[in-house]
Formats: sequence, structure tokens, C-alpha cells
Amino acid sequence: MAQAESPPVVPRGPAATIEAVPAPYLPSGCPPGIEDVHAWKRITPSQGTEDQRFSVNYSPCTWSVSIDGSTVRATPHEKPKPIVPPGFVLPETWAPPRVAVQARSGFLLGFNKGEWGGALLFYSHDGRLQETLIDDNIVGILPTPSGFVVLAGLSHLGLDGGSATELTYTGDSLRIGRSVELGTAPCAMLAEPDGAILIAATRGLLRLTQDLRIELLIATRWGMYHPTSVAIDGSGTAYVGMRFRCRGPTRAAATDGDVAVAGCVTCVAPIGCPTSRCSSRPRLAVT
Repeated sequence: MAQAESPPVVPRGPAATIEAVPAPYLPSGCPPGIEDVHAWKRITPSQGTEDQRFSVNYSPCTWSVSIDGSTVRATPHEKPKPIVPPGFVLPETWAPPRVAVQARSGFLLGFNKGEWGGALLFYSHDGRLQETLIDDNIVGILPTPSGFVVLAGLSHLGLDGGSATELTYTGDSLRIGRSVELGTAPCAMLAEPDGAILIAATRGLLRLTQDLRIELLIATRWGMYHPTSVAIDGSGTAYVGMRFRCRGPTRAAATDGDVAVAGCVTCVAPIGCPTSRCSSRPRLAVT
């Protein structure tokens, strides 16, 4: 006996216009043929319901964003696979590392196994563990003129916190420098030309200045959307790749202690979520 077809998914809440998603899907679960984010169409309303937001957490598709000339591209996200030289003895509890960066006298390996912990370990060039620099879930390591900035944190079962820590060179050795609490778990980051770091976190978009001050650009809830990447185009618009979702706030110069950003929010729908174009520019106080 043939099974009856399942009824279509209808989002609850305010009436919504949902664009059809091309088929078939790619192996990643993402719809094909829509890499150019500027060609995506808006879904109305742009603010999804709670049920729609929750459904995104189960989407098989996660986007990464990048800039290709004047084009903003969204491609299926692939987890990075850090290259570790042969012969390194890695901790079985956390291996493999989430990030690996070569320093002057060895390698920084950042481990992140979620609720099972993580750490930043320093190895010599011949693969011997030298020391544990940070006891936390490592999310990213970005180079600076004096060393590195390490972003760490965890969002899990109501816990949401993170930090940014400086590693500075003394000769060829690294030492722990200043550290600042982010107040939320970092997910993706991008170094800006002026040395600041743009951070997509579970509670919104932050900027970490060179002197380790935190500027809150957008306060929102991105925990279930799992941000993967940040990109900035030539006009200064920042794009955040997420699970079946992209968001594009526009950066403007700070004035009188405020930062002007575009306040559009893309809709979240069970079957797909093209981005909307920003139209308003509310002012958000810097904290």
C-alpha cells in the first residue's frame, strides 16, 4: 500500500511568503545555484516566529560567506581540517584540534570538544608538548603584530560565555597578556584592516578593538544558527554565514559614542532563508 504524502510544512505565526528552494539539494543539504547573496530574494516577514527559528537548528545546510571581487558568495560550509605535522602526540580526549597555527618556536594547537572541554596547547617543532596556555574551548587564533589573539568560549545548555586573550612574544617565546570577557561565546571572526576583530557570537555581532575594548554592534540571538564565517565587502557591509541564514548589517563610522548599523533581520523559515537587504539604520549604543 502506498504511503500517504506528508503535508507541507506551514510556518505558524504571522502570514509569510516563502520562496521555493531549488531542488535537488547538494550533498551538504544546501540548495544549489544561489551562491551570489545579492541575487537572493527577501522573505516576508523578515522576522521569523519562534517555531521558525527553532527549526533552523535542524537544517542540514550551513552557509559560509566570502568576498569574491564585488560578489558576496555563500557556499556550503565545510569544517576546517587543521594540518598538524606528523609525530605530534595529541590528547585523545580532545583530538583533533580545531585550529593549528605555527609560531616562532613551535605550534599553537587549539582544541574544542564542546561540553567535554578544550585548551590551547603549545608544542615544539619536533612535536613535544611544552605547556598549556589556556584552559578553555578554543574557537580561533588570529595573528597580531606582537603575537596572537585567542578567542575561546562555550555556549551549551544555558551557559554562554567567552573571552579574548593576547599572546605576546618575548623573543621567540609566547606569554599570556591581557584578557577580556566577551559576555557571550564567539563563533566566527574576521580581522579588520585597522587591527580590530569582528566577532559573530551567540548573542550578536561584536567588535574587539586593538586595545581589547568590546563594542556591541548588534544584540540578537544567534545561538541556534551556528555562525560559521564573517566577510566584509567593499562598502563596509558585514555578512555572517549561518545555518540556512545570512544577515547583512552595514557598518558606519562611530559618532558621539554611537555606531550606526543597519537593522534588517532576515527571515527564518523551515525550508530556506534567503537574505533581505538592509533598509533602516537605527543607532545602537556602544557598550
